[in-house]
Amino acid sequence: MLETILGSSVAKKSIEFLGEMLTSKWKDRKQSRVLLDLHKRRIMAARVTNNIYRELRVFRDAFLQHGLADRNDVNQEFFDKWLSDPVVELGWTPSGGWTKRRISALHADLERL
Repeated sequence: MLETILGSSVAKKSIEFLGEMLTSKWKDRKQSRVLLDLHKRRIMAARVTNNIYRELRVFRDAFLQHGLADRNDVNQEFFDKWLSDPVVELGWTPSGGWTKRRISALHADLERL
C-alpha cells in the first residue's frame, strides 16, 4: 500500500516540490551569507572615513532587501546601532565623525554578524 502511494504521480510531485523548496531556502541563505560577508569586507577595507558612510548605506539596502535584520538578535542590534543612523539612511557622506574608537567598535560589531 505504502509503495503504491509513494509511487503515485501526486506523491512524486509533492516530494519534488518539497525538495525544491528546501533547496531554494538553502540557496537563499547561502547567497545572503555571501552578500553579508562581501559587505563586511568592504566596510573593513574602507580606509577613507567618508567612504564608511557610503558602504554602510549599501549594506543597509542589502539588509532590507534580504530581511537580514529579522534573522537574529545580533543582526537586529547591528541594524539598530549602525544602519538606522539618519546619515546612513539618507545616504549622506559627511566628513568627520569617525574616530579610531568608533571604527574599532564598528569592526567589532561586524565580526559578530
